[in-house]
Amino acid sequence: MVEIAESLFLSKEILSSNGKPTSRKQIACIFELMFNASFRDIYKRTDDIYKRKPFNLTKALNALRFLPSKESRKLDEF
Repeated sequence: MVEIAESLFLSKEILSSNGKPTSRKQIACIFELMFNASFRDIYKRTDDIYKRKPFNLTKALNALRFLPSKESRKLDEF
C-alpha cells in the first residue's frame, strides 16, 4: 500500500480542495482510513522503499501487475 500511496504522491495527480497536489501525509491518512491500517510513520515507510535495491523498488506493484495476465492464462486453459 505504501508503494501505491507514494506513486500517487509522486504523480501529483491527486489534488486537495485548494487545487494543489496533495501531500504525502494526506494521501497516507486517506489510505489508513480506507483500509483500516496504519503506516505509523509514512516518511520512514517511504524511506524503506528507496533503500531497496534499484531493481526491487516496486516489488509489490510488480506482483500486482502480473496477476491479471496470470489469471487470464488460467482461464484460457479451461
